[in-house]
Amino acid sequence: MTRVARQIGVPLLAAKAGCEAPTRCVIALPDGQIHAPTIRAAFRLLSSDAPVWIAMPDRFATPHPELIAAGTARELVLEALGDAMASDERDRRLLERVDIAGDMLSGVLRLADEAGADLIAVPNRGAPGQVRVFLPNVAEPLLVAAPCSVLIVPDAVAIP
Repeated sequence: MTRVARQIGVPLLAAKAGCEAPTRCVIALPDGQIHAPTIRAAFRLLSSDAPVWIAMPDRFATPHPELIAAGTARELVLEALGDAMASDERDRRLLERVDIAGDMLSGVLRLADEAGADLIAVPNRGAPGQVRVFLPNVAEPLLVAAPCSVLIVPDAVAIP
């Protein structure tokens, strides 16, 4: 599965055995930058009242705090989706931002466990192929370590 994730240029959903429609989601943004395709793809899989946690690195614990997006989860989602997010969805969806100190992979897995998430969505940075091997990326390790379904969304994909 990790080889597929490295080569693929479209979103990849690795569904846990017996998985139904996901009801609780963690969206991991490990580089602290908003990734609109990942947020859009995750929202497409979730009902409009499904709770979503957005996991980002702790801007106070990272050596590059200027890279970490500012704002609450709702502000980050509105920035990513803009008018594409219906007003009733804005009001009903529970959105929470969680800043992860330390190792992002461990933090995202811990958050998913604590939140009871059945889906983790994460961007897959870089061009398909061997380039991804050299980029810091938690997408591939999540495929191996996550106890729930994982949605991986590459950079150059358009999700309406």
